Amino acid sequence: MLSKRTMLKAVAAVGVATSLPNLLRAQDSYPNRHIRIVVGFPAGSGADVMCRWYARQLEIACKSPVIIENKPGAGANIGTVYAARAKPDGYTISLNSSSSMIGPGFLLKDPGFDPRKDFVPIRTIAQLAFVLVTSPRRKESNLAEMTTALKTKKTATFGYTNPTSIICAELYKRVSGIEASGVAYKTSPDGLRDVIDGDLDFMFMDSTFAAGQVRSGNLRAVAVTSNDRVALLPDVPTMQELNIDVSFAPWWAAWAPSGTPQPIVDQLSKWFEEIAKSDETREFLNKIAANPLLGGPQETSKRLADEIAIWPPLVAAAQLTPQ
Repeated sequence: MLSKRTMLKAVAAVGVATSLPNLLRAQDSYPNRHIRIVVGFPAGSGADVMCRWYARQLEIACKSPVIIENKPGAGANIGTVYAARAKPDGYTISLNSSSSMIGPGFLLKDPGFDPRKDFVPIRTIAQLAFVLVTSPRRKESNLAEMTTALKTKKTATFGYTNPTSIICAELYKRVSGIEASGVAYKTSPDGLRDVIDGDLDFMFMDSTFAAGQVRSGNLRAVAVTSNDRVALLPDVPTMQELNIDVSFAPWWAAWAPSGTPQPIVDQLSKWFEEIAKSDETREFLNKIAANPLLGGPQETSKRLADEIAIWPPLVAAAQLTPQ
């Protein structure tokens, strides 16, 4: 007579045997319904514009509907947590910046996710610089003049929206010796009017959003945070060119919730690679002041680990503590 334990093992084996073909068939037919891309920024933001481009291209590649689901707030943390808790079946993807994946672990007491445990990387897709902007109404026309003026101002203020913008602002303060208090905004457009009116002395904005506002005359760009100048703003120097030792440009990648089947991750990575290497994508990224940055799952994992390692000194230099 079979023991109870033997019978349970036999039942479990039958369950695996019957479910495995179903799982394989599901993967073979992937995708058989719409895929959603979670974006932690609002519709119309620079990040949203870029993510919608990749959504459209993915839709063409996979021959299935791809929708954007905006979950803005808390520097993209709300959307990141939402994506981390999604069912790991390949139908939820997070397009997110390295700063939004890494920053909360250093800036929040309870970020709600761990990028290495709760996500698997699909592919690195792009890199965006941040731009130090101010009001065109200010009489100072460059970073040196602005820094000198801010050193004499006791009530200087800056705006920030996400981990990158506050890190850049705090590093600029520390390196330049200015004193300024930060004001949090949900998005860059929310802080735009206050910068234009001079209620904020400066703000670091992503290059996609900032470039359009600078070219339309709403803002004045005084420096960029990348190692190289931004193609759409060729006359704007890097901060290092101006002897301000601030160099920080987040990269963007596609991520899936941890536990997503590897064949699906591999397929998504292949599609995103095709998209990233196309001439159309390169032209698009140039138009939004971004640069292509390619890397598969393993390269993205290493890039993530390497950047996590550099955040502690950045946070310490900026004298930031978890909130």
